[in-house]
Amino acid sequence: MVDQLNTHKSESLVRLIASRCQIDTELGVKGKKGILASMKTRKTFLSDPTHRIRFVYLPKHTSWLNQIECWFSILTRRLLKRG
Repeated sequence: MVDQLNTHKSESLVRLIASRCQIDTELGVKGKKGILASMKTRKTFLSDPTHRIRFVYLPKHTSWLNQIECWFSILTRRLLKRG
């Protein structure tokens, strides 16, 4: 499971996964055509359940950092109210 960072949808990651899964499909050209055309097409390729290595992308709102930020927000509000 990974978050929605751009690094988890990079050209180099797609190439690495394709080589590790022994996928001989033409990947295309970054930003122009094929699997490497856009972040959306790269994400679709990386999350394909038929591949031996598959990425599961967490929704942005479930990021652990968001949860920690919410906790600090509640803590700060409670402390400031009492202070």
